Amino acid sequence: VSSETFATCPASGWIEQNGGGSITWYCQNPSANNTGSPSGGRSMTVASQSTVTCDDGLVTPVYNLSAYQAVGLDFYHAYYDLSPAVGDYGAVQYSTNGQAGPWTTIVTYTSNAIAAHEVLDVTSQVAGQANVAFRFYYVHAATSGDFWQVDDVSIRAY
Repeated sequence: VSSETFATCPASGWIEQNGGGSITWYCQNPSANNTGSPSGGRSMTVASQSTVTCDDGLVTPVYNLSAYQAVGLDFYHAYYDLSPAVGDYGAVQYSTNGQAGPWTTIVTYTSNAIAAHEVLDVTSQVAGQANVAFRFYYVHAATSGDFWQVDDVSIRAY
């Protein structure tokens, strides 16, 4: 249905949701891509700063999955948190109301995962739905050095 390598940024149809503050998702240089993605190029990244909290989403375009009985979300990522006890997390979420939400969490990351490949079966959540969007949602307290990178995002449907 869709595949995005972030070769050009911003990617067509993707939006950033800034929950406040100066930190947003941005296009990372290939030399700093820690996702282990096959494309190896740019990745979308959100990184923390010592005085600013994060509450930011990276949202896919809207997909019409009404004709499909099986749906998978496939992506590469790097989640790094120096102090995970603070309550920081990255979440992959979906909406059947397009890019506006409301959002339901599929999986949450609180432990470091560098060069990780995720293949999520989201059939029960979104198959047969006509107005689907996915969101990579990052919540982080004001500490430095932490980040979440996402690359090579694919939505596969059958």
